[in-house]
Amino acid sequence: MKAQLTLLATTLLLAALPGPALAKKSTEPVTRPVAEQPVQWSSIIVRSTCKPRPVKGTEGKWNLVYELEVANFRGEKVEIDKLEVFDSKDSKSSLLKLSGKNLKSVMTCVAAPHERTYLNPGETGIIWVNIAVDKIEGVISLDHRFELKGKDGKKQDNFELSIDLEDAVKIGPPLTGKNWLAMGGYSGILGHRRALMPIGNRLVLSQRYAIDWIKFDKDWHTFKPDGSWKQERDSVCYGEPLLAVTDGVIVGAVDKFEDQPNFVEGTDMGYPGGNCITLKMDNGYYAFYAHLKPGSLKVKTGDRVKRGQVIGLVGNSGHSFEPHLHFHMSDSPGILLGNGIPYVFDKFEYLGEATDLKRYNTNKPRKEPAPKKLLKSAEQRQLELPAEGSIVNFEP
Repeated sequence: MKAQLTLLATTLLLAALPGPALAKKSTEPVTRPVAEQPVQWSSIIVRSTCKPRPVKGTEGKWNLVYELEVANFRGEKVEIDKLEVFDSKDSKSSLLKLSGKNLKSVMTCVAAPHERTYLNPGETGIIWVNIAVDKIEGVISLDHRFELKGKDGKKQDNFELSIDLEDAVKIGPPLTGKNWLAMGGYSGILGHRRALMPIGNRLVLSQRYAIDWIKFDKDWHTFKPDGSWKQERDSVCYGEPLLAVTDGVIVGAVDKFEDQPNFVEGTDMGYPGGNCITLKMDNGYYAFYAHLKPGSLKVKTGDRVKRGQVIGLVGNSGHSFEPHLHFHMSDSPGILLGNGIPYVFDKFEYLGEATDLKRYNTNKPRKEPAPKKLLKSAEQRQLELPAEGSIVNFEP
């Protein structure tokens, strides 16, 4: 019976599919009524996990950040040769062009091998799209043009995606003081940026704009330079105050975990944020603070807070291997349940950028001062989100 059911299911699937895997587009004129036009078969099925929402970064560009879920519902292998993205009103100048190694570096297939640009029958891949443009005015939708190759030749598939024209959320700083390093965010290509997860019967990426904040001392160390980095208090940022980024109500406050030993990553994925705070802002969005110091929470669920109010201290609890603040915003109070929302700080000082960012993504101590490229003098910035590697000063 099982074999018969499998055969029946296969027969039904094949019956639903067209014969040629990559049929060429008809040369018939398209001026006829829609009901008389030939069927336009798709070689791939494309959908976005969100509508991109513009956010201005410290590099001075407007950024559109989103993910494309690409599925092969056909009976043969399909190769994605190239993807170009255009302003739907301008078909001549592409906003993004991906092919070869560049496409492979931003495409992840669910089935192994994960880094490739082809999809076998029934397979799905994710393309991590980051577009940076000088001007965003007038751009309301994006035209995606896929150049595909299969056993029957080449074909082009198109996918149009509208833009969310709402401004990025304006907030105050979650920290105070000098020499804060931003890791992750809209310009990162790994870590938070690719934390797309199947939760609640859908794909969600609450950490799309998440930033891990660590701090340098005046000599550009993140730990005490004498090498005593084994205790949390030896971190420059450990115990730093955390501030409410705007007025709102505390809807979640967890304070039951010890700090992780330095450079030993936590494994509890039920509570990856460790000790954490969720702030529901008056605009309806949620700000999430993770990895807080045990016993440091100054608020509880139900408390109303004001912007700039101290709500806790930086720690090293949860899925963390060194003291830092993990901060992100989403449209859901669940730590990983929501859609990541872009935000900008109303003001901060931009000092420059750290280089050799790989040294901050390993579980090894850093005894040497940070390599960096600093401006001659700090620049006042407004309504921007720091790019990965940015070094900034915050005022309350």
